Amino acid sequence: MRLINDLGYSKERIEKEFQDTFVDTDGILRWMTNLQIPFDDLLADFRTLGLITEEVQLYSNLVREKETDEFWEGYFANAN
Repeated sequence: MRLINDLGYSKERIEKEFQDTFVDTDGILRWMTNLQIPFDDLLADFRTLGLITEEVQLYSNLVREKETDEFWEGYFANAN
């Protein structure tokens, strides 16, 4: 098994991190604390460990990218 988290988390640490997430009603994995979507490396590790499905991983990545783009569009629109 190859974990890819850039922080070098162990399997146990990744499983602990996963305990702080939930899949929302749209099938997106989010952090309980701030409702954000974990970065792709953690999603990949969650998938590698069998904690989420490939569908949840891919859809969460797509939605995170969309939400990030929307954030920056709003940020720059309000900066002027």
